[in-house]
Parts: sequence; C-alpha cells; structure tokens
Amino acid sequence: MGFLPDAPLRTFSLLSLALIALTVLATGVAQSLFLRESILEREATIIRDTVRGLATEHLGWDDLAQPDTAGAQLRLAQSFAILRDLTGAARIKVYDSANRIIWSDDPALIGRVVPGESRLRQALAGGVDAVFDPQERASHAEESMPHGPLVEFYVPFAVKRRGTGGGEIMGVLALYRDAEPLQRTIARGRLLLWAVVGAGGLILYGALFGLFRSVYRRQRAAESRLAHMSREHERMVQIEKLSAIGQMVGEVAHQINNPLVGVMNLAQLAEREPGNPPRTRELLADIRRAGEHCRGFVQRMLTFTRLPRFERQPLELRALAQETIALFGESNKTHPPLRIEAPPGEIRLRADPVLLRHALFNLLANAAQADPDGPIVVRVRPEPRDGVAGVALAVTDRGPGLSDEVHDKLFTPFFTTRPGGTGLGLAVAQHIAALHGGGVTAQNNPGGGACFTLWLPAADEGEPFEAENPAR
Repeated sequence: MGFLPDAPLRTFSLLSLALIALTVLATGVAQSLFLRESILEREATIIRDTVRGLATEHLGWDDLAQPDTAGAQLRLAQSFAILRDLTGAARIKVYDSANRIIWSDDPALIGRVVPGESRLRQALAGGVDAVFDPQERASHAEESMPHGPLVEFYVPFAVKRRGTGGGEIMGVLALYRDAEPLQRTIARGRLLLWAVVGAGGLILYGALFGLFRSVYRRQRAAESRLAHMSREHERMVQIEKLSAIGQMVGEVAHQINNPLVGVMNLAQLAEREPGNPPRTRELLADIRRAGEHCRGFVQRMLTFTRLPRFERQPLELRALAQETIALFGESNKTHPPLRIEAPPGEIRLRADPVLLRHALFNLLANAAQADPDGPIVVRVRPEPRDGVAGVALAVTDRGPGLSDEVHDKLFTPFFTTRPGGTGLGLAVAQHIAALHGGGVTAQNNPGGGACFTLWLPAADEGEPFEAENPAR
C-alpha cells in the first residue's frame, strides 16, 4: 500500500473496498438467484400457454374422464407428442386428478399411480411449477430417465364439457427437458450479470476513492494554509507586541529624557556659580521639581502595568454607576452636569466593583475634559454582542468629537491630545474591560460629541472568576 501514504486515505480505501465488495457479492448472488428463477418462470409460462392451448383445441371431456379408450389415447398423443419437437422434451406424462398417469411418451408408464406427490397437488390446485434435475426423487426411482441434468415442469390444464352446462375436468402435464441449454443460458446471464455488477462496483470504488482523495487533499492543503496563516499571525502578533513595547519604551524614554536634560543643564549652571548660594538653591529646587516629575511619570506607568488582582462579585450595575457618578462629582467640584439613563429593574452581572468603578471614573474624566460644559449622559443597558449576553455602560459627551487620527490612537498608552494629560485613562479602562472579557469602543455621535461604551459579558453565576492580572 505504498501508493497510499496517508493513514486516513488508506483506511478509507480499505473500508470502502470491503464494503463495496460485500455489496457487489450480495447483489450478485441475489440477482443470480433472481435471474435463474426468472428464466425458469419464463420457460414455465411458455410451456403452460402451449399446453393449455393444445388441450383446449384437441381434447374433450371424455378424453380425461375415460383416458383408457383407444380414441382418447390417440387424441392425447396427437395433442402432446408435438411438445417433443417444440420444447425438446425428454419425457412427457399426463396425470389425472387421482395422480394416475393416463398418457406418456413411454407407454410402460401409463396406468402408474404416483401417490403423495406434492408437486402434483400444487399443480392440480392451479400452480405451475418448475424444478431442476428431479432424477433423485422417489417417484422416478424406477423410470429409465435420460442421463444428464434435467428440468421438470408441472403444468395444470382443464377441459370443459361441451354442449352442456357441466363443469370442467382437471389434468396435469409433467414435462422433462434437457437442462443443459437452459443452464448455458443461465450461466451466460450470470456471467454478464457479474461482469456488470463487478464493473459497477469498481467504477463506484474508483469514483468514491477519487472524490475522497480530492477532498482529503484539499482539506490537507487548507489545513496547511491555515497552519501557515496561524504561524504568520503569531509572528505578526509578536511583531506588533515588540512594536508596541518599542513605542512604549520610546515614549518612556522621551518622557524621562526631557526632564533629565533639564536636570543636567541645571546641574551645570549650579557648578558655575558655587559662590552664589541663593542661585544654587534656586537651581537645586528646579532639579528637585524635575526629579519629582520623572518620579510621577514612572509611578503612573507602574500603575498602568501593575493592576492588582481582581475578583468578580455579583453586583447591580445601575447602583454601581450611580455611586461612581456621585464619587466623580465629589472629587471634581467644577464638573459638568451628569445624569444617568437606565431601564427599570435591576441589571445584574459579576465583575470586580473596584476596577469597574475605576474604569467608569476614567471615562467620566475623559468626557469632562472633552466637554467641560456638559451635560454628560451615562446610559446603562443590556446589550448582547455576537450572540453573547452582556451589558453596556455608555458615556456620552457633546465635545468636539474624534478625528480619524485620534480615533486610531485612543487606547494607546501615553497618547494624549491635552497638555498635562497622562494618556493612561482610556488605556487603563480598556485593560480593565479586557480582564473581564469585554472591551471599550469609541464613536462620534450624530449630533456632535463622542460616545465611549464599556461592554462586559454577563457571566454565569456559578462560574469561578478569581484571576490574576495576565500582564503581571
């Protein structure tokens, strides 16, 4: 089986070959039996019609009622002797309803009674029967039958009483024929049948095997392409990760480099004026402020990269949003007007309340900075996504909206469009949403302003949710 190197292909080939071979064998045997029976039935039908036609034309009631008379014997011989020439019969016998041979082409058999012959009883009941090679039957043990295979036909016929309203009298003709011509016909039919069935099986096997091999190879090619695409995707993800790390490192270096340059310059100025203590103290104060700026930046960066452990708890989202809005209002006395919109009833899910408040707080701060005059609307609503049940927190403002350039960099750490901004608020909110299996999206409102939507999946109550920050 070297031409089938793949195990699935080899397995399918062997199984399909075995199943088709069994099917061909069963079909061939069944069709062979059917062919044999059909040929016998056809021959029996021809002989039946011939016998009944001869009996109707040449025989009368008295010929069967009184068959021992010379006239009856003559008419029986004239009626049925012709069957020798028509059918190639080796032996012909005519029985009456008492199983007695009333005429035969072998005169020695006339008058013999064959008791208990089942085929005679079936024929007298109206059935036509045919049997191959009946030489071994007890009723023929003393007959000098021709050598070789024979086939015997039992044909019932009836003769009606003429000129009266009487009934009919029954007889049975038993005809022996040489079976070899019939067997040759059956053998040729079987040979043709097996050739056709075998060729059909081979064609079916070839078609199925070719189809399976084509589908299998296409599947293998698709799997190979998918594996290649997966490797390429992993490589691109790795490149993107390295690129993101490089951007972050560059941003960190840029943020720290500027105050460090100032520190170096101030230190050089301090070295040039050792005899001027007031000026030196002023320069040292500037150096301290630059160091505090660097320290504050590093702390903000650590806050972003080291979110604490989080543990989801059952909570009611509307209540959490109201508490966060109240906290935001207390912490920012100049905040714009805030209002919440939510459907009646509770909206429950499982989430970390501390982190979720922090994310919503950041979205509120971002909206307040974009639109100081307000109002800012927080909408809480159930929202399935991609067939997954979930809830959404949408924070809407009426600010200047988002340009295409800004929209592409919204969630990039340290990216900001405002002087003094850290560029971490939206990135932290996105990170918190991702920890919960959700996300944050941003879009412009049709009437102006922007809408930031924090979406979270509605987890099952029985699901364990304690997890570590994957970034740690």
